[in-house]
Amino acid sequence: MFGRPLECGRAMKYATRVSPPGSSDSHRRRKKPRQARSQRTSEDLLQGATRVLERMGAKHFTTNRVAEATGVSIGSLYQYYPNKAVLLVELHTRDAQRLWEALRTQLFEATLSPRERFEHVIRACFEAQAGAQEHHLALTGAQANVGSSVEFQLLEQQVTAELEAFLDSCLPELGPRSAELARFTVAIVRALLERMPADPHTDWQKVAADTATMLADYVGL
Repeated sequence: MFGRPLECGRAMKYATRVSPPGSSDSHRRRKKPRQARSQRTSEDLLQGATRVLERMGAKHFTTNRVAEATGVSIGSLYQYYPNKAVLLVELHTRDAQRLWEALRTQLFEATLSPRERFEHVIRACFEAQAGAQEHHLALTGAQANVGSSVEFQLLEQQVTAELEAFLDSCLPELGPRSAELARFTVAIVRALLERMPADPHTDWQKVAADTATMLADYVGL
């Protein structure tokens, strides 16, 4: 299964290095809201951020506009999110969590073959990224480090563990290699997704299909 360096090279030519997790307090949100009212306000702000991105684009995204779209003061916004970068990272993490909740159900649903499910999940990740280009342009413009989010790190660990469980159930002969293949799959897909906003002229639909096929072959599905 690991004897396909040429195929991996074709995918990796689009990839970039994954930035290491940051440690700056300026990229961390305030304490997680615990009371129901605070949780609602936090979610309202994320929905307001989504509306601003959809209506005005990354170029005109500001915390003042988010506060206005949400109907709260800028001071209230800063109680939850100290700056634009933290707000964008939190929005990205929430959307990624929701996407994976939908995809994991499809991954373990036995109505399609294991290979079809695996390829569908990978293509869906690219489709979701393509539909959130303004968000990712805003992340880049704010120099926001998604890797600095503890929640995103935990989500990536969850995705890797559940992908490993999927490979174990479909290919029990892999044994401990399923963990390595799961990590490899997540690393390749994440690197390619991070490349998308900076390379809009690439045919990413073809890259998604080629990557899904290559990875399915590579893991042995």
